[in-house]
Amino acid sequence: MRLWEAWAGQNRFCCGGWLMLPGTFFPCILALPIVVGICAAFFILELPRVPGSIAVGLAISGAVLLVVSILSFLCTATTEPGMIPRASGLTALTLSSTGRRSVEILCREYAASFSEPPPGRDPEFSSYSAAVSAAMEEKLLRHVQTFPTFEEDEEPTPAAIEEVSQFWARIFQDKRFKQLKWCSTCEIRRPAGCSHCSHCDNCVRGFDHHCHWVGNCIATRSHKCFLIFLIATTFLASLVVTTCLADIAIAFVDHCKQHPDLLGSFQHKVLTGLFATGIMILVATLLCRLAQPYYKTWSRKSRQQPSRVLLQAQAIGLASLLGLTAVWIGLAALYGVLPLVPVMLLAVTMAFSYGLCQMLLQQVSNLGHGLTLKQRVVLENHPETRGNRSEFNLKTFFAFFTKSWAPSLVPFHAVVSSRILNRDASEASLASQEEDLEVGAFCPNLALPFLQVPTVKYYKPVNEPAICPIHTTTSPTARGSFASMPA
Repeated sequence: MRLWEAWAGQNRFCCGGWLMLPGTFFPCILALPIVVGICAAFFILELPRVPGSIAVGLAISGAVLLVVSILSFLCTATTEPGMIPRASGLTALTLSSTGRRSVEILCREYAASFSEPPPGRDPEFSSYSAAVSAAMEEKLLRHVQTFPTFEEDEEPTPAAIEEVSQFWARIFQDKRFKQLKWCSTCEIRRPAGCSHCSHCDNCVRGFDHHCHWVGNCIATRSHKCFLIFLIATTFLASLVVTTCLADIAIAFVDHCKQHPDLLGSFQHKVLTGLFATGIMILVATLLCRLAQPYYKTWSRKSRQQPSRVLLQAQAIGLASLLGLTAVWIGLAALYGVLPLVPVMLLAVTMAFSYGLCQMLLQQVSNLGHGLTLKQRVVLENHPETRGNRSEFNLKTFFAFFTKSWAPSLVPFHAVVSSRILNRDASEASLASQEEDLEVGAFCPNLALPFLQVPTVKYYKPVNEPAICPIHTTTSPTARGSFASMPA
């Protein structure tokens, strides 16, 4: 059998396992229709209002950005983000002729943890050098190469299965790997930067967060595509917003030239009154903001804090200003002062692009500091490490794009033994360790069956274990020491 046929995560597979799909289609199924719908309205309704030469340039730029956005979205949603096989999968891949390479890559990552121990750990871990790490890598690879491999029409012997299982058990219980966190669901030691995603139910390398809008983890193999998607879509939204604002401004100036008497009609009086009221609210809000440093209140801990009255006044002023602006724009479009098409398109695009810009700014800030989203949240939540974040550096941000593409550790088409996977999947896990919480906004796990395409056959793995619990205990009982392995 193939590895994808017995995959224990929440992912779906189609096209014979060549295409990996999100485990839940909502809300990621709405992302592309929103982007394409806004662009279609822009091309069909807004561009005819723009002069010919400018419209051609906007159409070409918008089409290029739309194609890049769609391709990067599909790449992010269907790319294997950097998952690590579970303990049973490691045993099966070690004995597979087509999966041995991924096991060797994982052994190199485990050996690399020797030379880069995390700070604050046992002092004995800091004594390992790069030479010791290289020696450990050679030792692990030599042991892996001594195991036999089996082809598709062969089944590994029970003795070989037991020998490989003991090999991985000794690695996970070796004291020199104790600095690596234990995952009770996957029953492996997680390499540095790896986390268990509660939505995909997989351990993922370089975990940043799980994005519900693309339905996949943003990690070491999908992070670049996700950032390209954010950049292309943000530029596309900016193109639509800028064009609509320019169209609205030109139309408003032409209307003022045709109607120089602003108080000549009832409609103009209403709009002028609302505009004057908005200016007054804006001035009052700015005055509250300027007066805030001079008016302090004393807290229970005898510390000066900004006046609550001024803070509440600013919040009320901003909310009133936003509501008044929306009412003014709506009435202006209704009275014919502003064109209706760019106003409606601007409102929809602004609502969509606000969250998009927030995500892009957050990603640029994190990558400029050399951090993932999860690492930044962990640093900010611990008082000891809150000020340890490095300064933003453009070189660090651009170095992210020059990194080589990380190899995959899960060859889904590798031939594996069903005997190993079925045996280990039926055994209950006796240990659990504190798991890292997935970072990101909450999104309900809504799987709508009627949204699935009936003409495509989806394969959902069976015998799925429960998502790992969030509590602490000790590691499983060791079945031997890795140091006792023969040289």
